[in-house]
Amino acid sequence: MEFYTRVAGVTFRNSDGKNRQDIIASTRGDEPISLIREPENPYDSNAIMVLDSNGRQLGCIKKSIAAWLAPQMDSGKNVTAIISSISGGSEGYSYGINLRINCSCEDIFD
Repeated sequence: MEFYTRVAGVTFRNSDGKNRQDIIASTRGDEPISLIREPENPYDSNAIMVLDSNGRQLGCIKKSIAAWLAPQMDSGKNVTAIISSISGGSEGYSYGINLRINCSCEDIFD
């Protein structure tokens, strides 16, 4: 199945202090993305980090989608993501990222 979602947390700083907005500004619109499970995350055991092709964190998968997608990933389903578009970034607006996610998962929309 294939679906689209926005990346959450794009206005936060990474643990190393780097600004995610600066990272997104240098990101390509068709860039492959890594989705990395973060089961030890103190805020959400279903957390999924979104990393660019250089391993820099861009944000995370929305909590409501991660609640479904994390168990799929944990069970070994093949999940890939690519940036479908980058929005904002002008006239004082923050950048946003839209992902296209492909998953050999059970259909969330059934």
